[in-house]
Order: sequence, then structure tokens, then C-alpha cells
Amino acid sequence: MTTQAVLKKDGVAGFLFSNAAEYAAVDLGDIENTDTTPTAVQLDLGATVGTLTAREATKCDLGNGTAFYPMEFAVYASIEFATAPTTGETVDFYWSPSHSATAGKGNMGQLTGTDAAYAGGAAELLEGLAQMMFIGSMVCSADATTFVQTAFIGVFSPPDRYGSLVVRNSTSVSYHSDAVEMAVAFEPIIPDVQAAV
Repeated sequence: MTTQAVLKKDGVAGFLFSNAAEYAAVDLGDIENTDTTPTAVQLDLGATVGTLTAREATKCDLGNGTAFYPMEFAVYASIEFATAPTTGETVDFYWSPSHSATAGKGNMGQLTGTDAAYAGGAAELLEGLAQMMFIGSMVCSADATTFVQTAFIGVFSPPDRYGSLVVRNSTSVSYHSDAVEMAVAFEPIIPDVQAAV
């Protein structure tokens, strides 16, 4: 009887959601896979994301211009707060899948498909978020600037090639006034089927 191992292929470029004009993470705040250059997706997590508010990213093409895209992604995030949140408060991450490449078309939760504040569209914020895929949460520590909180958020399987990331600040404090070290990384999980032995 022969067997085949299925391993994870490393070094596959993913996506980095950040404010490209200022993002320059260093040391412990750097969540990028250093073996690759990720595709940049615009998302400004600066001071516009106050307590109990959310921000949506520009719509993303997970196929990077091709009809094929990874079935799963591991999600990591780095967030810096202006003042310390209460231990156990969260930052929550959602995905709005879409069948359309057009920014404002086919989005769950009535997203615009552009980097902007998100208040729920015609609905309330929590109602709009409930219409999306929940990826996971960063459970925060009571640490503020200059400490950048980094966390593994979860693994999710997008049902469509296109979509938008939404980040909700569910803490009692605002993010730092700049987004220099704030980002969300999507790392593709690509299976690599080994030869039979």
C-alpha cells in the first residue's frame, strides 16, 4: 500500500492590508512573510477607527488577476492603540465575499469596496457585520503605544475570488493616530501533495 503526504507549501505570496502611504512595520510589529512580497491592499487603520467603529478595505482580488485563488488563508494582524484597552477586549475581523470585481457590486453588508469607514450600510453596524463571514478576533492586552499588539486571528476559506476585509474596533479606546505599524496579513495555505511512497 502506498501513501502520500500532504504538506503546506511555503513561500507563496499573500496579501497585506495596510495604509501603503505610511506602513513601515519593524521588529515585533512586522507580520509579513519575509520570504515573499505580498500584494498590497489599501486599508487605513489610523485614528479614523475609534471605539466601537469599523473600517473596510479596498476590494481584493484573491486570484491576483487569475481565475484561481487559494482555498484557505491564515490571517494575522498588528494593531497599535493610543491608550491601553482593557485586557480581554477585542478587535474583530470579517470578510465580505463577492462574485464581482467591481468595487461597489455584489458585496455582503452593503460595502462600498473602497477604503473607508464602515457603519453598516443601510443597516446598523452590527447588522451589517452579521451579513459577512466572521474570521476571528484579536484578544487585546492592556498595552498602548509604543507597543504593537500582534496576533493570529484565524483560518478562513473564502467562497468567492473577490471580497473586502472589515475590521471592527470593539475596544473602549481608539487606535493610534497613525497606521505605521498596523496591518492585516493573509497568508495562503497551499497544499503540496508529495509523491507516493
